[in-house]
Amino acid sequence: MMKCLATLFLAIACLFPVNAGPTSLFGEVTELDDINSGGEGSSPGSLTGLGGRLYFRATGPNGDEVFVYDLETGLTDLDINPGPLSSAEGIFSFIDFEKFEGRVFFGAIGPNGKELYAYEPGVGAMEVEDILSGPNGSDPFGFTPIQNELAFLAHGPNGQELHVFDPAEGVSEVTINPGPAGAFDEIVFTFTGFSQFEDRLVFGAEGPTGKELYFYGPDSGLTEIDINSGPGDSNPILFTEFDNRLYFRASGPNGSEVYVYDPPLGASRVTDINPGPADSSPGALAAFDGKLFFSAVGANGSELFAYDPIAGVTEVEDINPGPESSNLLSLTPFGEQLVFVATGANGRELFAYDPERGVYEVEDINPGPDDSIDLFFQGFLEFNQQLYFPATGPEGKEIYVFDVENGVRQLDRIHPGPQVTLDSFSFELIEFNNRLFFPGIGSNGLELFGFDPSTGLQEIEDINPGPADSNPSSFTTAGNRLYFRATGPNGREVYVLTPPTVTSCPQPYPDFLIDGRIDGNDAISLISTLRGNGNAFDLTGDGMIDSKDVFEFSLSWYAPDCGR
Repeated sequence: MMKCLATLFLAIACLFPVNAGPTSLFGEVTELDDINSGGEGSSPGSLTGLGGRLYFRATGPNGDEVFVYDLETGLTDLDINPGPLSSAEGIFSFIDFEKFEGRVFFGAIGPNGKELYAYEPGVGAMEVEDILSGPNGSDPFGFTPIQNELAFLAHGPNGQELHVFDPAEGVSEVTINPGPAGAFDEIVFTFTGFSQFEDRLVFGAEGPTGKELYFYGPDSGLTEIDINSGPGDSNPILFTEFDNRLYFRASGPNGSEVYVYDPPLGASRVTDINPGPADSSPGALAAFDGKLFFSAVGANGSELFAYDPIAGVTEVEDINPGPESSNLLSLTPFGEQLVFVATGANGRELFAYDPERGVYEVEDINPGPDDSIDLFFQGFLEFNQQLYFPATGPEGKEIYVFDVENGVRQLDRIHPGPQVTLDSFSFELIEFNNRLFFPGIGSNGLELFGFDPSTGLQEIEDINPGPADSNPSSFTTAGNRLYFRATGPNGREVYVLTPPTVTSCPQPYPDFLIDGRIDGNDAISLISTLRGNGNAFDLTGDGMIDSKDVFEFSLSWYAPDCGR
């Protein structure tokens, strides 16, 4: 046994600097609960971490209900609609959860239809108010805290309007469009949430003068800015704060252009990029290097423009020469560069703007005219001073890494571990516990993978054993846990990844030579003296020297949370 243990220690000493650690270094994956027992799965959705707890909807013994999971009290079915009647609207429904003043608010179906509910730990869930009397309910959503109020959309006697909840005064309607039509009835499917500027909500809504710009604050009340005078709509969207002003896209007499709201001066058009009534359709607004960058349709199609408060608007580059558009996506400030996706001579690829160098294609990831990045690209994730993103190269869809010093590299080619491809239709990437986690396709199908900058890539768990996919998705964090939904032996359920417990850091006990370093010399010293030291290497203190001590040694050898 001693010979085997020494061999294991030597293996750790040799492999840790260059290879991925054991699965336990990433954490342990377990099923949260078999909510809908019998193998059918509970089809959970709307996973949201708030205040150290997990909130979600799932199908259980009481129908489609709202659940809350607490590390101390466990899983609770709120069963808002008592009995077999559901409080959610099926597996494709979405519940918007928001924490406010110590409670979590959401919309759910109860005896009065779909109304506003709040959950308070230790107390339970209760209906806040029956906003729209009758069986249908007010269907509240879009919860956004603003100062001492919680704003949201809900149906009332005047249609779908802005509502606010004040802990002292309850729920009240902020009527924008008097009458039954409602301010949001026609734009509800394009509503992406409220923005905020100077402690006020900013949004577009249907009012007496059409779809226009509105501000709301608990102290200042409701203010309308009629950009497209008369009954015409301005449809303001893409609100972006820059230089203490609010910039956005809106339609006026000269079509869809960039507008600015300056608190002392009001709203005005920045410039008419596409002269006359034709739209410039600006998009992807981003502040960088003292300027506002955006895409817009000009003489050369949809290209990259920049606005300088002093110099005005200029076209930065005709990325796709001629009348063809470059169709920019995801303008992202990254250090001293602005990184984005655009269509150029080599298809849709990764580009960057450098104030000194100008615009350049970072790399033709998928050589030739084929695109490497699809139109459904959801953005970059910055982690460890690098940008991570999915792209299609010669070997399929994979994770790529970009930094200014090294350029673009394929993740599973620069770090040890298995080769991993990505699902063609969906992809999620989340940072948790100083590591990245994502669904990847490996030898066991579509499963959960992890990446650590020091140890590389690893499949965390074959959740659905064998070649069948577990298809992990909907990642969220709460209470130092990573939660997601996946398909396992019991169907599609909620799973949780629990990080490993790192042993006390100040004095790493495997420094057997006491030279201030943990390296191969410690392993050699350990192996050479192991037989004559009794229980000196019983690192777990259980009276035995076994594989558990090997694990303890490995945790202290590789302890990222301790700076090693």
